Amino acid sequence: MYFGAAVGGEIGPKVAVSIVLFFSISGFLFGYLWTRLLLGRALAEADIGAVAEKLESIVQAKQKQEEIDARALSLANRLLSGENLANFSFDELRESIQKATAPVRVLLFFNAREARRQAQSKGSGHTERTIPILQALIASDAERRFHRNYGQLGYALQEKSPPDHAAAEAAFSTAIQVRGPAKEHGYEGYELHRAIAKIMQDPNFKAGQPTVGAKRAEILADLDVALAGNIDIPDHEQLKDWISLNAPGHLARTGGGRDGQPRD
Repeated sequence: MYFGAAVGGEIGPKVAVSIVLFFSISGFLFGYLWTRLLLGRALAEADIGAVAEKLESIVQAKQKQEEIDARALSLANRLLSGENLANFSFDELRESIQKATAPVRVLLFFNAREARRQAQSKGSGHTERTIPILQALIASDAERRFHRNYGQLGYALQEKSPPDHAAAEAAFSTAIQVRGPAKEHGYEGYELHRAIAKIMQDPNFKAGQPTVGAKRAEILADLDVALAGNIDIPDHEQLKDWISLNAPGHLARTGGGRDGQPRD
């Protein structure tokens, strides 16, 4: 109304309305075209730049992870190969294994297990070389999901020279805790070898006397779990001696002590 009066005359209001409508429509069209032709392109270029930067970051992270994985495998293979370990960095081994990807850690586990088995069968004396790898794998499993790492560590601690039965017992106890009930998950070899670790630490047995009290009950309970899982008592001299001294009936149930290999 005020604009029309300012234009004047009878057609003033009409002219005012026309001017308002013209510039409103023109402004909308200009804004639309600018958004579609210029702003859209600018936004697209910004998005492409952000994506390219993100992709470059991903590629760099992937390359860095591949280097870590390769370093973990290289250090572990060097350790297990039996070569001279002068200037070998166990700290770097632990760090690289802890930062390695899950598939690489799985591969390292099986490599360490195979090396331990070969060292045991060949008497190479390199069983202890698997221990740092297994310890690093355990350190990388913060949620304690993989009982086999602890089980393998227990076997290695028992088989190295000299054996560390106390540490082996602790490793098997943790493996059993992480694994859960043997009747549901198997791996009854943990109980069998934990019994052996306890026997080898018993001062009564070392003196040729029967084990007494709770220790005897614990050992028998572990042996019962192994027997329930059809785990053969291995040809272990001290274990057979302990059974003969403390529970001859258990020896009879195993057929006199067959040479069995529990699943590990």
